[in-house]
Amino acid sequence: MAKFAKASKQAKRAISKIIGIGLPRHGSRKDGKVHSVRSALNYEQALTRAAEYLKAGRADHGLLKMTMAEAHQYLVDQSVRLSQSSLDTHRHASITCRASAREMNQC
Repeated sequence: MAKFAKASKQAKRAISKIIGIGLPRHGSRKDGKVHSVRSALNYEQALTRAAEYLKAGRADHGLLKMTMAEAHQYLVDQSVRLSQSSLDTHRHASITCRASAREMNQC
């Protein structure tokens, strides 16, 4: 069985790749970066849960290699217990993380 970093470390690593705090937002709204401290914390929490989900499901890879099918199944499973607003945050965090990982050729 593969050895993985803690879910929180995986989430922090993923967020560190997409953080844009301190960069001007105007002119770069659609740069794929997270410009808000609160959004970064919310995304980190959502990605920690996603990493825990992968680990519980015995996936043989970490958060940065999560497939679209796994992300979709995770969101379907979470939809039972999360509000729509929270589910949107989880969805957006996973999409942003996947886009970042794809950019770095880690998918």
